[in-house]
Amino acid sequence: MKKLALVIACALTLFAGGSATARKQPLESSSMVANMPPEAAEAAAVRAAEALGLNQGSDVARGGSGFRAQWEIDQIILHRNCPARKPTVKAVFNLAVSGRPDGSSELSASVTKEGGRKGEHECSANLLAEFNRHLATALREAAATLPVTPRTVETCAAEVKYDRFLKSTSVSTNSPRSLGWSATYPSVVMTVKGGASADQEAILILTAASDAGWRYLRCHLFHMLADGEPVALGESRHSGEVARGSAVIEQIIVPVRLDDLRVAAAAQRIEYRICNDEYVAPEEFLCKLRGFVEAADKVLAERAAVAP
Repeated sequence: MKKLALVIACALTLFAGGSATARKQPLESSSMVANMPPEAAEAAAVRAAEALGLNQGSDVARGGSGFRAQWEIDQIILHRNCPARKPTVKAVFNLAVSGRPDGSSELSASVTKEGGRKGEHECSANLLAEFNRHLATALREAAATLPVTPRTVETCAAEVKYDRFLKSTSVSTNSPRSLGWSATYPSVVMTVKGGASADQEAILILTAASDAGWRYLRCHLFHMLADGEPVALGESRHSGEVARGSAVIEQIIVPVRLDDLRVAAAAQRIEYRICNDEYVAPEEFLCKLRGFVEAADKVLAERAAVAP
C-alpha cells in the first residue's frame, strides 16, 4: 500500500516569454506547500537540486524571510531537458523556502535566463518538472523521519460559511492539491439544507496533479474502509483539466451521507481504493474528518433550535 505521509500542494504557472535580451526573464516557476518545518523542507529541496545535478548554490541566504539560493544551470543539464535543440540560454535556478503560520513550509522554484532564443520555455519546463519529481521524493523521505505532532482543535476545524442570498450554510475541509496521488487525501464539502440529519449529503473530493497524463480518466471507482468495514458511498465521477503540455489536474468526486461520514470519523484507520490502487489515509485526514462532522452537527443543531 502507498502510505500517505505528506501533504504537498503543487501548482505550476507558466510565464510568457520574450525575445532575446540581456535582461533576466522568468521562464517557468512552481510552488509547493509541505507539511513540515522550514528546516526539513530546505534540506529536502537542496537534496532535490543535487539530484538534478546542480552544483553548490550561490547567493545562499537565511533569515527572517526564510531560505533562498541560486544555481547557475550547466549547459549539459539544460541540453538533457531540451533534446530537440541545443539551448543558447544562460539560465539560473532559483529556490526559496519560507515558513507558514500553521507550521508548514512553502517552497518555490523558478528558472530565469539571460539572452537565448525565443521559445525555449519547454527546456526549462522539463527541467523544473524533473526537479519537482526529485523534490516530491525528497519530501516524502523527510516526512517519514519527522516526529508526529498532535494536531490541535484549530488545525482540524472545518470551515463554516453562511450564504445569506441562498440562506444555506456550507461546511468544508481543505486538502492538498498535490503532485501525485500518494500525497493527497479527500477534502469534504457539504451544504446544509432543510430536513433531518439522515437526509444530509456531503461530497468527498480528491485532487492531484500529474505530469504523466491521466491516471483515473477511464477507471475512477472509489471505495472506502473504516477499520476494515466498507463505508457506504455514492457513485464516483471524474473531472479534470489540462494544465500544461502533458500535465493534468484530476478530481474524483464521491457523494456520501453525513450519517456514513460519522461512522468513518469514529474509526482509527481509513483506507480507500481508486480503481485498483489502494491508499491509507493519514492521521491528518481523520482529524479533519472529525472536525467536519463536529461542525456539521453543530450547524444542524443550531438550525433545529430556531426551526418553527
